[in-house]
Amino acid sequence: MGALNTNLVLVMTMRRSGLFTQAITVLVIFDFGLWTYILSLWGLLDRQLAVTTIVVEVPLGLVLAWLISRFVERSPKELAKGFAEEKQKLEEQAKRKDAALASLKVHYQNLIQRMEQWTYLHSDYGDEMICLATKDEKFGPTRSGTPPNLENDKMHLKEFEKTYGLYLEGKKLSKEYKTKQTETRRLLQTSLQKLLEEKGMTIDEKEQFNLMWWLGIVIEGELSMTVVGGELRTIRIVPIPDDMPPKLFGIRDELKQQEDLRKSIGDKLVVQRKIKDNEREFLSSLWDEVIEPSKESNYSLPQLLNGICDDCNHLKTILA
Repeated sequence: MGALNTNLVLVMTMRRSGLFTQAITVLVIFDFGLWTYILSLWGLLDRQLAVTTIVVEVPLGLVLAWLISRFVERSPKELAKGFAEEKQKLEEQAKRKDAALASLKVHYQNLIQRMEQWTYLHSDYGDEMICLATKDEKFGPTRSGTPPNLENDKMHLKEFEKTYGLYLEGKKLSKEYKTKQTETRRLLQTSLQKLLEEKGMTIDEKEQFNLMWWLGIVIEGELSMTVVGGELRTIRIVPIPDDMPPKLFGIRDELKQQEDLRKSIGDKLVVQRKIKDNEREFLSSLWDEVIEPSKESNYSLPQLLNGICDDCNHLKTILA
């Protein structure tokens, strides 16, 4: 409070322009001792911007009287105009927010409608597991494409912790399965070649392909008769290819007994079972945690409102 009882210092910056001098900045310094520092800074501006700095000591009462006079000088008409402009500004802002809220609701409705069309299937080729699919009574759903706007929709899915966690787990399992599958095929091919060399036999590429395919499926079927993932699975009946020579039957039987090959195929089956469980759990969670609650809340679910994607970011900015 001691500084308020002292005189003030007005630092006025004047810009020189031809025959005219225009005041462009006024600083009020409550501590007279600071003016020398301010003045030194203004000296730099004086050199760079062609301005002149004037320091004048003025009584506090005179400064306050000047500030009050500037406010009182405004006429009632000017004040009314200012209030009207401010009111109009607030009304326009409210209209923009209402429009943004309405657009967001439509955005959420379209998002949920797209999610209702999602299918979730593993792919041996590392494709996105969220997909569109056609249903076949005999073979089940078949991938038919990628859902529209998927990347933006997944940005909203991140807000639903359980469902998005299952999605990430599915990507991890899919990668693990692909690795196991590659290892199994490599081991099967290596074991077959070694056995053929030991017996002094040769087979062409087609015979090798048929044998590897058939043998892999048969071993999978036999191993599936054991408990995998806590559930007893039914063996698949796979017919022997018509063009498989009888000479390969003995090799087939020997390969079937190799423990490392059976273990490799068994490990792949365990991951495959986890993938099937993940597919079922994800779709169930998608409906139970995301789709149904969003519709029941009239698209005002907190997780839904918290999500931000490229399509709704500008609307969220208006409401901020």
